[in-house]
Formats: sequence, C-alpha cells, structure tokens
Amino acid sequence: MDAIEGYYHVLLVNDEDNSVIRHDKSKQRPVLPNGDYEHACLSIVDENMSFNSLPYRPSVYPDQAVSDLEVFTFDDGNERKVWAIKETQGDKAHAFYENTQTSDRLVHQLVDLTNNSVSQRITQKLQDGYTRLPNKYDFKPKSRALISIS
Repeated sequence: MDAIEGYYHVLLVNDEDNSVIRHDKSKQRPVLPNGDYEHACLSIVDENMSFNSLPYRPSVYPDQAVSDLEVFTFDDGNERKVWAIKETQGDKAHAFYENTQTSDRLVHQLVDLTNNSVSQRITQKLQDGYTRLPNKYDFKPKSRALISIS
C-alpha cells in the first residue's frame, strides 16, 4: 500500500518473520488543536505510538512546484543551513529552510511580508553570513527538494 503524500502511514513489522505487528494510517494531516500543521517524530514505547512535535512551525508543503527560488547557504564549519525564498501574490512568500533544528529536512513556511519584505529578509540573511547561490532553484513537491534550474 502506498503512502499518501502529506498524510501518515505507519506499518510496524516483526523482523523475525515479517509479520505485521501494527498498521496505522490516517487520512488526516497531523494538525494541532488550534488547526496548525506540524511535523513530528514517531515514538513507540510498549506498543504505544505517539507523535512528538518538532521545534519549528512549518506550513503545509505546496502541492505545485515553486519556481525561481533564490537560495542561500550558511556553513561555519559547525553548522550548515539552507534558506530559500520566493514572493507569491499579495503579501506572502514561500520560504524553505533546513538546518540541524529541522534534522536537515527541508521545511516550508508561508511567511507574511507585511513587516519585512523579501529584499529585507534577504539583506538580513546576508548580514547573518549566508551566501547567495548563483543559480535559481525550483521546489519539487513530490521529492520535497530544491532543484537547480540554471
């Protein structure tokens, strides 16, 4: 059975005989009580499953490609970070980032540009030591990856 992207599907299998121990799936996105989307780590203790929220606030991944992202990297020898941004229509922008806090997983946030424009956010990243990559990138929703396009 295939996993449905954006939803969870957990299958626990006995290593000795490949028998299914537990099979859980949900057609619901992981959602907090206030309606926000979240990422979580699965923990299993004494056959009880729980999801532990990860320490960041993601938005739901776009289901369409996001083109022409500007990408920036930071690497001081101790920590490596990636940050990408693309303005959408209105006062929003798609921002993607990965770092040790996200377990090096690419996270999406739909950010509000009311107080800080894209150019202000880029200036801040450059002041923080990030380097702009020369190529533009696309976000591919199926792989949840940034792909160089130029």
